[in-house]
Amino acid sequence: MKTNMIKLYCFTAIFSNLILNAQTLNLTTPTPTSTTNGGSNSLALGANSGNNTFTGEHNVFAGFSSGNQNTSGNHNVFFGSTSGRNNTTGSSNLFIGSHSGYNNTTGAENVFVGFTAGQSNTTGEWNTFIGRSAGDKNSTGSSNSFFGGMAGFNNTTGSSNTFIGNQAG
Repeated sequence: MKTNMIKLYCFTAIFSNLILNAQTLNLTTPTPTSTTNGGSNSLALGANSGNNTFTGEHNVFAGFSSGNQNTSGNHNVFFGSTSGRNNTTGSSNLFIGSHSGYNNTTGAENVFVGFTAGQSNTTGEWNTFIGRSAGDKNSTGSSNSFFGGMAGFNNTTGSSNTFIGNQAG
């Protein structure tokens, strides 16, 4: 049986699949619908955040429904409402901003920063999208670098592209 431990008196905390429900401010251990809850060393903050993490480890999900569908993805950091919501097995992703990486399922090693950045990405890997809606429609394209508001916005499957500037590409 896994245990969660918080040592407030010495400011040391060890988290093992710990969820902070922002609505009630209760610390609770998630109760997934599966019987194979083997994930550990993950932190979820916000309602529905990380709800389905069964074997995924070393994740941080912050914001309403961030990382909600993550089952076995590891080493992910999702900050913002619904960021990485549909991620299931994708690992080593960093999504910062509301709806960033929303539809990512198996894509790995992506960095999406900005409101809706990379929100349509499903399986694309090794992408870096920085800026509001950068790479918004990218679904399977890989190895892309988009910098600027709406940079690479309409790219869906193209790979190995670099777009710099507002609405570039």
